[in-house]
Amino acid sequence: MLVALTFAVGAQAQDKVVVNKHNGDSQSFEMSNVRKITLSETGMNIIGTDGTTNATVNYIDIKTITFELVNGIEQVVNTEQGKLTLLKDGNYIRIKGFNGENGKVAIYKSDGTMVDTATFTGADYAIGIEDLPRGLYILNVNGQSLKFTR
Repeated sequence: MLVALTFAVGAQAQDKVVVNKHNGDSQSFEMSNVRKITLSETGMNIIGTDGTTNATVNYIDIKTITFELVNGIEQVVNTEQGKLTLLKDGNYIRIKGFNGENGKVAIYKSDGTMVDTATFTGADYAIGIEDLPRGLYILNVNGQSLKFTR
């Protein structure tokens, strides 16, 4: 009996999937080359964008499966007033270190369309991103731009 469980994978929020095996070996697959991951009775199948199976890994051999993310924000930006710390925290982007200066925040889609903006005063600020569709975004804080994914 074949398990008809399929994971939909896209290259939006991850760069590659890594399969670590119990014997110490690992296999890495670039997400831009993966169309889908399917599970059968005996193992996991990595299906390439051309529709062919790139690899089949037996369940008994798998120790861990991880997705390596790209464009997550965990960065410190130097400003004239000091250092701004930006952290992606679940459904929020947290901005710390304004030291009372006015903050201007804008979020843009990768095509340049502005999707959200805010102005605030204070040392810390959190902007919600839970309503944004999955994809690549640009966060602009007082003229400093950083990429992040949702």
